[in-house]
Amino acid sequence: MKILKCSCIARGHVKPQPLLRGRQRLALLLMLLWGLGQSLAQSLNFDLKDLRPGQEGYAITAGEGNRLERFPLHILALQQDMAGFPLVLIKAYGDFIDKVGGLAAGMSGSPVYISFEGEDRLLGAIGYVFPSSDHTLGLVTPIEVMQQARPLAYFKDLPYFGAAKLASLGEAKPIATPILFAGLSVRSAAEVQKLFAHSALELFPVQSGGTGNFDESSYVLTPGSAVSTQLVRGDVTIAAVGTVTQLEDDKFWAFGHPLLQMGEVGFALAPAYVTYIVPSDVVPFKLADNGKSILGTISEDNAYAISGTLGLEPKFIPVNLSISALGKRVEKNIEVVDDERFYAPLTGAAILQILDELFAVRRGGTVDIAWEIALADEPHLRILEQMADPEDIAFGASMLMAEPLSILADNIFKMPKLEKVSISLNYRPDQHIAEIVEVVADAEQELKQGDTLIAHLRLQHYRGEPEVLRLEIPLPEPSEETEEPLESLDITFRGGTEPGPDEGDNGLKDELLSFTELLVALREQTQSTELVVEAYLDGENIKLYSQTLDYIVIGSKDLTVDIMVEDKDKADEKDEEQEDKKDEEPKEEREAEPNLDPWQMF
Repeated sequence: MKILKCSCIARGHVKPQPLLRGRQRLALLLMLLWGLGQSLAQSLNFDLKDLRPGQEGYAITAGEGNRLERFPLHILALQQDMAGFPLVLIKAYGDFIDKVGGLAAGMSGSPVYISFEGEDRLLGAIGYVFPSSDHTLGLVTPIEVMQQARPLAYFKDLPYFGAAKLASLGEAKPIATPILFAGLSVRSAAEVQKLFAHSALELFPVQSGGTGNFDESSYVLTPGSAVSTQLVRGDVTIAAVGTVTQLEDDKFWAFGHPLLQMGEVGFALAPAYVTYIVPSDVVPFKLADNGKSILGTISEDNAYAISGTLGLEPKFIPVNLSISALGKRVEKNIEVVDDERFYAPLTGAAILQILDELFAVRRGGTVDIAWEIALADEPHLRILEQMADPEDIAFGASMLMAEPLSILADNIFKMPKLEKVSISLNYRPDQHIAEIVEVVADAEQELKQGDTLIAHLRLQHYRGEPEVLRLEIPLPEPSEETEEPLESLDITFRGGTEPGPDEGDNGLKDELLSFTELLVALREQTQSTELVVEAYLDGENIKLYSQTLDYIVIGSKDLTVDIMVEDKDKADEKDEEQEDKKDEEPKEEREAEPNLDPWQMF
């Protein structure tokens, strides 16, 4: 049984070992060490072929005060068809189990041992329970399955027993995993729960004291120790609590069931401190705090367990959040796991928690948001946006603040390499919104292509006075490629919150051909405070005019204007007269004309 203290792990590195001289000597030593490790692992693991009903064993888990508790159990059955791999039905008992009310959320991964031939051998980890049945019953995931030491086909020939006993117990589920939040936010927990929608794992939101609120110098990492899988750390904590099952050299296995079942991951393994186990008729659960130090990296999250390497520090994305609201300026710093599948929803959930704590109640209002996203090998991405909500600005703003990260994560061109994210938010309690309600053109205008349209736009401010804007809009110049003269023009006046005809719901152009184009589109996307005037001409949407206002503009209105078509014969005569006048001008004067625009000579 390997024991490891936090203070012995260098942050981000395993302890350096002395170098051996000679490649052959090194290779021979590695082979000897590997063989020794394999023989030790086989001698310490219990072979399922030797499993019989009625055998006695025990499990180890962290209890109140982080003390390792040992409780007895006995074997009831070996079952195959519960999860597609063998599981061992056990019944736990004893004073500790009676006190806490059964197998608790946070016990997943607790190692189970059976005495065999004079030594305690590791059977596996407590991983599943029957929520609607007896809380002392559980299912053990065998260690050979967790370590994938044998192909699943090997276990099909085992002498399974006791299958009939499972029929009345109901559906087996992974032990609910406590998700620790530094400050309880039910809505944040609901957002994190969406990450687990595809799996059978149930989350159990638990209020935590945060990260680093206990003395880690006395923490010892050993089978049965409480550990946390940290997804977000810093001023906000989002972490799943479980138990470590097995340690072999620099490798570890834990939980006995998946977390997200996403295969290759890069989560942080950190210490956890169990303060208390709360008895419950629904499901007992562990109250715990997170450690600040990193024990290692969880690199594999499969159907059987989570596993990884000790002493290896995972990569996090630092996120700085600056908030100006309610007469306060708040700075928060978090780190989010560097995985494009998770960093957008986790950032949104963390920000929602921060805003809920700051606002205390649901509030309406308006926010201005600025992003600066540092990307490897790319210029910094800077974005501005605004939004308003009459009832719940915290939820809308937190989701919007995560949206650029989601767009980058979902792009089809390349994997984005985020190095740092800085987000600023400025909150105002009023609804700084105006809706476009009417647009009219000056009645006395006789317009030709290339002229300026005078239009009057009526905006209704939210619970305020209306405002009329006088706009001077340049109309498109005549095009030589257009055979038919333009007799009318359809013009759209829209607020920045309304997507254009060639834009998706996220405000970006539908047709982007590269990652560079995506970054340009993000930088140049229409802000919610913009008034945009567009026309559809020759199969193309043309922006005629835009203006940034001091408030969010919503809604849109269309206007059709008539275009005068000049008589072709008269136009030709006019052109000939202009040419004759130029021919009559003295040559010297014509040569003295300074730098004429080529288009003016026709």
